[in-house]
Amino acid sequence: MNVRRGFSRGFSLAELMVALMILSVVSLILSGLIPATIVGMAKAAKRANAGIIADNRLALMQQAGFGNLTPTAPPHETLVVEKTEYNLQVLIEKAKLSDGTDMDDDVAKMVSVVVRWKDRNGDQEHVSRAVIFKRI
Repeated sequence: MNVRRGFSRGFSLAELMVALMILSVVSLILSGLIPATIVGMAKAAKRANAGIIADNRLALMQQAGFGNLTPTAPPHETLVVEKTEYNLQVLIEKAKLSDGTDMDDDVAKMVSVVVRWKDRNGDQEHVSRAVIFKRI
């Protein structure tokens, strides 16, 4: 009968305890990331909604035509998307050339749509801009 001594099959109790401790520490770290990820995704959704609202308003203004471009006056329009209130403000400015000089108002205008909303970090803002040219 040939029996080997000193070699055992399986894991010792100390090895199992260390493995369980490492696994529990990793689990605690990962469980702390989940709420932060959810909050980050909610903020990203609000920013995406603001961008969509602003770009949509710019597209509507381009369709309305150069002669119908007018800035908004307070109180500004409010839209509610997914329980968040977004306030829209339209600004019309002189368009600039690449050298920084102003373009003639009869040729082009800089249109900015500012979307504001509130979240747990305070006031947030998204601005979309486009130069709208008069059609010849």
